[in-house]
Amino acid sequence: MAAALDALYPFVRATHNSDLPEAAQAIANQAFNDFQDLLADLLDGRGRPAARAARALIEHAVNLATVTSDEDAAARYLAHGTVAAVVQTDTAIGLNRLRGRDLKAERHRLRKLGQRRREAEGYVERYGAGFRRSWSASNLRDRASVTGLGDLYDYYRLASMALHGASGGAAATISQGTGRRVHRMGPALAACIPAYHEGIRAFRIIAGTLVSTSRYIDGTEVDDVLDAILEDWPEYRAAMVRVDRWLWPKEPPVGVVSVLAISRSGARRWYLWDVDTEMIIEAEPPQEGLVTPQQNATVEQITADALDE
Repeated sequence: MAAALDALYPFVRATHNSDLPEAAQAIANQAFNDFQDLLADLLDGRGRPAARAARALIEHAVNLATVTSDEDAAARYLAHGTVAAVVQTDTAIGLNRLRGRDLKAERHRLRKLGQRRREAEGYVERYGAGFRRSWSASNLRDRASVTGLGDLYDYYRLASMALHGASGGAAATISQGTGRRVHRMGPALAACIPAYHEGIRAFRIIAGTLVSTSRYIDGTEVDDVLDAILEDWPEYRAAMVRVDRWLWPKEPPVGVVSVLAISRSGARRWYLWDVDTEMIIEAEPPQEGLVTPQQNATVEQITADALDE
């Protein structure tokens, strides 16, 4: 993957010094950055961020194909920047936490952005109320189909589950392989596998579109490197599967156990023992109403037996 970055940098310079239209340049800028994020996440085994980066690359591929084949779509894409400026102005995120010079500078920045409100409203009048929500007049699925990129859309749907917090987005970090549901904290290794394949494939399409749109971009080296990365996908997949299987427990984890310590004087102290991490911390006594009379009776009997001994 280091070879991909080595090939990417001259490709980036050639792209942004080419004759590409402004809308294509803006999409390429985002695609290059998301591609770097994808590579970093794949190397770290960070499946959920990798899925988000791969999903973004699919959207960039479709958007780029749209704006390079339709001048009106390209104009709409750039015009939507005014809507973003208005949203930033209206939300003023974190402004109430700033003081002094920082507050003054941020207010000045937001005022300048707010000057685009009239321009944004003009575009809304021209393109309709839906322009506030999306720059495009049609949805991504339809545009993917029209531009011949419909085969990327299935993974886009899958990655969207993680992005939107749907139940399917947790598939790589929840397992019932032990007969009991286990939730895992940490990298979703299994999610890296499709993100690798479809993210690299989407970026290869992006690179191809940039090359075909400009007379001054040579994509030979980038294509060769991306092809080599895709050839390595089965090996990467095997490694992720192996490590992922090793991480999942073979038996249901015990979890956290309540521990009652009884001194010779009869004083009681409660602790929580995390069997998996072998950590124990002092805890508050059980609150009334959260334990049954039978459990209370058991604790009293255990205490009496301990003192008798």
